[in-house]
Amino acid sequence: MAWNPNIPTVTNRVQDDLNAIRENFQHLDPLAPYIQALLSSRIVGHNLDVPNPPNGWYVRWENGLQVVFGEVALGSVSLSASGSVYASPNLTITFPAAFSTGMYAWCVNSDAGLGLTWAGLGSEAQGMTGSITFRLYGGSALSNSNVRVAFFAIGRWK
Repeated sequence: MAWNPNIPTVTNRVQDDLNAIRENFQHLDPLAPYIQALLSSRIVGHNLDVPNPPNGWYVRWENGLQVVFGEVALGSVSLSASGSVYASPNLTITFPAAFSTGMYAWCVNSDAGLGLTWAGLGSEAQGMTGSITFRLYGGSALSNSNVRVAFFAIGRWK
């Protein structure tokens, strides 16, 4: 085959990239025992086999980790002026399973006909272990009679 001047010289760039990727992840090595502990823990409780649980799903691991998630209907919600944004009144979601303390990370969001809205991200829900209170925010005064929100929270159950 004839030499083609448009093909670059092989410089082993792929191997260089792989080595750089390995170096980038070296700082994660100290996390290995914690990751292994998570991976070796068994699920001891869940409702994942329930088709449409009213408050969402939960999973509990024997090491104490709990994850709850789902989507719930809140009914009618209106956003009204609150400073330079528009906010709903306080809204509450009841989790499918309670946490052992009020210390857990959570996220709630919605885009159910209220324009670009968002709710929140936090690490403590007012000390409540079985529910969370939050507000939806948007850029204008809107109302919707069928608002649904998705939620996710992770923390300890024991």
